[in-house]
Amino acid sequence: MKNSKKYPPLVALFPNSFKIWGVIVMLLAFGIMVFVRQMNFFSEGSKQMELVKLITKQSMLTGLFLVVFSKAREEDERTNQIRLYLFAAAFWFGIIQILLYPIITYFIPSENSEMSAFQLLFQMMLLIIILPWILHLIKRKIE
Repeated sequence: MKNSKKYPPLVALFPNSFKIWGVIVMLLAFGIMVFVRQMNFFSEGSKQMELVKLITKQSMLTGLFLVVFSKAREEDERTNQIRLYLFAAAFWFGIIQILLYPIITYFIPSENSEMSAFQLLFQMMLLIIILPWILHLIKRKIE
């Protein structure tokens, strides 16, 4: 006797159309930041400029979040498995980066020697988005 009970997915994903909204949010945030800097509305370091930076950073993370957590056009078990591997790779990348960052900044000092949560999340989400394309290009070169 087969168990025909269907289980819900482990992670509830947004519909595919949310990828487009995520890209729009990211582009708008980037455009607003560039516009505000080019027009010199606020002096660098002022509270208004810091607020604009904070809002645009959070908007860019929100856009990336929408892209990363949206379903693919054709969702199947293989897509879920690839997504799981990508999240695992991004997690390990983040852990290694957190562990190595103090060592790197010790040998290569800079003004901003602390890693922010924005930097880490942004890099991890970009890795999740870009890694499949890189692997696809490598596969095409091998064949």
